[in-house]
Amino acid sequence: MRLLINTSTLLSPKTGVGVYTLNVAKRLSELNEDTTFFSGRFTRELEVKELEGLKGFLKRYPLLWNTLKKLAYGLLSRSSQSFDLYFEPNFIPMLRVKSRAVITTVHDLSFLRRDWLPEHRYLFFKENFPKYLGRSDAFVVPSEFVKGELVEVFGIDTGKVRVIYHGIDDSVFFPSQSEKEKFILFVGSLQPRKNLKVLLDAYKLLPDYVRREFKLKIVGAESWKSSELFKGIRKLGDRVEVMDSVRSDEELAKLYRKAYLFVFPSLYEGFGFPPLEAMACGCPVAVSNVSSLPEVCGDAALYFNPREHEEVSQAMQRLIEDSRLREELIIKGIKRARSFSWDSSALSHYELFREFL
Repeated sequence: MRLLINTSTLLSPKTGVGVYTLNVAKRLSELNEDTTFFSGRFTRELEVKELEGLKGFLKRYPLLWNTLKKLAYGLLSRSSQSFDLYFEPNFIPMLRVKSRAVITTVHDLSFLRRDWLPEHRYLFFKENFPKYLGRSDAFVVPSEFVKGELVEVFGIDTGKVRVIYHGIDDSVFFPSQSEKEKFILFVGSLQPRKNLKVLLDAYKLLPDYVRREFKLKIVGAESWKSSELFKGIRKLGDRVEVMDSVRSDEELAKLYRKAYLFVFPSLYEGFGFPPLEAMACGCPVAVSNVSSLPEVCGDAALYFNPREHEEVSQAMQRLIEDSRLREELIIKGIKRARSFSWDSSALSHYELFREFL
């Protein structure tokens, strides 16, 4: 199979889409010998290189970046080569190439909510997602939840949408016997959809003796609409620690292993990597009872309504004080996480491609 994969997302700071693209593309190239990657140019090598200064450029000139991105796709992706299948792992199949079929991954529909994206990204998706929707012959989605949304909102034939779960890297995210430390952990970008204000309100509701003993540790890069959030963080003084990022996945895994519990009050996820990563590292997890999270976490998490900070607070306190529940969720979480494998995910993609062709 002459396979083309758009890996240009690996040129920018890595997000969940980048993690997915890297892991699936790498394994697909091992399963399929005739694989070409597009990373601003056509190449047989999988290139992972964040362009210097790209993050700062995006922040300063986001609308200009939208225009340049469309021009780049139009100009750089023109090729005399033809392919059996063009796989677009990042929502919109914009490469101008000849292929017998196009299959696109749609990770979620959060872009429909204006308050959940920076303005330039909202406008980019509003203009381009519907425009290119008809170009795809089939779609990959990471959960039944996203499949239902795609079918309902855009009227896609259910037979054209295949659920293939993401994986996690079990060579990095695995449990150990390291001693737990007394802190509550959150991992995710600091943006409205992640619902950090409710988390702070929930933390403030914890009894004084609990807050004195357990700090709240937030790991995530500052994003849009976060100024009010930082005001709330400052009011809590040294009981809340914010880490902009960690140096590597290995460092992140160490945090998961040390954390007394992991809490994830997100309002919307198409899949949700952090809860699974925490589970894989032997950390008990409390998560929102919305979107894809119950589907992905199964019976291995304690659930709460993310819009009720009292429920979030009660869930955290329960995981701190109920040792039997903690041990039960740790055991279930490790088992649950093992069912999500990148090898299995990539193989399912490959089988779909072959089946489709």
